[in-house]
Amino acid sequence: MQHLQHTTCMIHLVAKYQQPLERYAHRLIQLKHRAPDIVQWVMEETYGEQQFFEGPHLRPLLIEKTKRMCSGFNKAIAIAKNYKHPLNDPSRSSNSSLNT
Repeated sequence: MQHLQHTTCMIHLVAKYQQPLERYAHRLIQLKHRAPDIVQWVMEETYGEQQFFEGPHLRPLLIEKTKRMCSGFNKAIAIAKNYKHPLNDPSRSSNSSLNT
């Protein structure tokens, strides 16, 4: 019975916060289709830290974690866009090592 109540409470919290957090993540993140993933990761992280329970701390915590995760994701996207692998660099000649 205790497990059922815990599960029901968790479902209620997910239902309560999922859509507002997805809308917030959608505004912050460059790859809009990843917003649901960000929210899922945030909720899983919060649950793993044993902080995913109703209380005045939960809403600001989820918002801050969503903001931080979106920022990190955007930075990773920017790095990936600007990264040039040495083997794919067109400025390097494939015969440069043979000419020396």
